[in-house]
Amino acid sequence: MHRSTRFATYFAGLVVAASIVSSPAAAQGSPVGKGSWIISGSAGVSSQKADGADGSTTIITLAPSALYFVSPGVAIGGAVTFGYFNSPQSSATTFGVGPAIRYYFGDRTAKTLPFVSAMVAPTWQSTDPKSSSVVNTSSHNLEIEGTIGFTHLLVPHVGITGEAYYDRLSFDSDRGDFHVTQDSYAIGVRFGLTAFVF
Repeated sequence: MHRSTRFATYFAGLVVAASIVSSPAAAQGSPVGKGSWIISGSAGVSSQKADGADGSTTIITLAPSALYFVSPGVAIGGAVTFGYFNSPQSSATTFGVGPAIRYYFGDRTAKTLPFVSAMVAPTWQSTDPKSSSVVNTSSHNLEIEGTIGFTHLLVPHVGITGEAYYDRLSFDSDRGDFHVTQDSYAIGVRFGLTAFVF
């Protein structure tokens, strides 16, 4: 399978705006102190084409998140996921929302801030086949993810983040007269930007 384009980025636009309006006193605080916010997310677009196959497959993903520091180093909040999949055979949309928690440990005044985090996100998927002989399907999935990583501050409000993750997805689908359940697992690393509002 040939993957012609693929990219993933983290959003920091809200934090850029927050940095402009933040007061000098606030800028001197800790980005992981009580009352601060983490605004982040990821987006991706990919196009895939198999040798000898007609047409290509397009995948679009969007996953913003926001977390609030309830105590120094401990942030809780939520994440939303959205996905769109289109191929010559079918198209599908997915939507998920769930709670998330992140804990920054070590020296909270340092520029490099290590952390661990976890997220649980129920997701719903609807698939629409492009053939009239194939029935529409729907599924309810449960995603559980744990990560360990670090954020290195480039400026007081924005840092680059790298993390290793473990992801488990429980798949539960109705396909006409058939009911399918399946578990899958994934590990990997990712990088992006994290924005702090404080």
